[in-house]
Amino acid sequence: MSKPVPPPKPPTLEKEFAKYRAEYEKDHVTVCNKACHMVGVPMIAASVLVAPFKPGLGLRLFVTGWVFQLLGHFVFERNTPTLTRIQSPWVLISSLVFVLEEWERFLRSK
Repeated sequence: MSKPVPPPKPPTLEKEFAKYRAEYEKDHVTVCNKACHMVGVPMIAASVLVAPFKPGLGLRLFVTGWVFQLLGHFVFERNTPTLTRIQSPWVLISSLVFVLEEWERFLRSK
């Protein structure tokens, strides 16, 4: 009698994040798109924190942040935002990590 084959192990959080991070990075290679994201992503993140207290300001930050994002993708990168193709919290986390690393690179280059 043959032994049952155990089910495959689920991917670790680290491997799961690395997969989405690699996909995210493929969509963000031009300097201008990176610059748009360095402005747009923090605005969107700030909008989430501000909106409960100042809804008008939160909405303006959110919309303006997305204008920067879309400008970066459609004008400079000539692709669509990763989030429109992959709806996953990992993409959101990847965007925050990506922007933090881009700011770190920029600030260290001075």
